[in-house]
Amino acid sequence: MLNSLTNILEDYFSGKILEKDEIVLVNAHRQDCINKAMNPAITLPGTRFRESFEVWTKLAEKMLTGLGPYFHKSINGKRCIELGPGMDPMADWLFAHGASEYIGVEPFHPELTREELQDSEKSAVIDDKEALGFLLQQPDESALVFSRGVLCPELQLCNTTDYFSFIAKESYRVTPKGCPNIHITSTLGEEDNIVARAFKNAGFYAVLDRGDNTIWIKQ
Repeated sequence: MLNSLTNILEDYFSGKILEKDEIVLVNAHRQDCINKAMNPAITLPGTRFRESFEVWTKLAEKMLTGLGPYFHKSINGKRCIELGPGMDPMADWLFAHGASEYIGVEPFHPELTREELQDSEKSAVIDDKEALGFLLQQPDESALVFSRGVLCPELQLCNTTDYFSFIAKESYRVTPKGCPNIHITSTLGEEDNIVARAFKNAGFYAVLDRGDNTIWIKQ
């Protein structure tokens, strides 16, 4: 007898082997999460991007302070994907530490990201896919993934638990072994706990937690 979707997802996110019919259900649910994340009727009413920009900028500056030496070896020569860069992409910081390419996935405010990256020849902005849909197209261990912008207001009306769990699992697959993922938490309460559980279940472990951000490493 087929388990409930909730039980199947628990098995999937914890890394258990699924039956073929269970995989079909997981794939269908994942696509539903993507459809909701890209549906303006669901996401855009929650947009408070410009209002929250100052908060996000301060968090980013605090997060990156002193981390250059820690990350230089991991970033050098790597392709880097940032999920939700908005008007504060990490491109310059990543290039300063040797990144070979920067891709910002920003379907909500791509014009703001492009404005910040207009002088960067090694950068690209993806505006026709959200974070999960883009990650699904990436090869295994092909890029560093920075998810500091995933907890954006637009996505608070989606099924955050499953959506973030799918993102964490795909981030783990795409991230090279031994490399980091930076995720900023934000004061969004339970959503932060959801993301922390999702990253741990995916296989990442936290090597630095400074209260407002966490550095996750792929084991």
